[in-house]
Amino acid sequence: MEYLELQKKGKEYLMHLDSDRLLAPCYEAAGKEPKKPRYGGWESKQISGHSLGHFLSALMK
Repeated sequence: MEYLELQKKGKEYLMHLDSDRLLAPCYEAAGKEPKKPRYGGWESKQISGHSLGHFLSALMK
């Protein structure tokens, strides 16, 4: 695959993510009920919210 195709696939993946699920750890940290459950994997561990940082960084590029 060439770079532009990979870039397009990456963008499609990012747009597929659910922002309410990415923000769930932030709601919990603020003592509020999240709109949706958090994602599993890293988001179920102590470093929850980590994926949101990567997501925001990717959106800025």
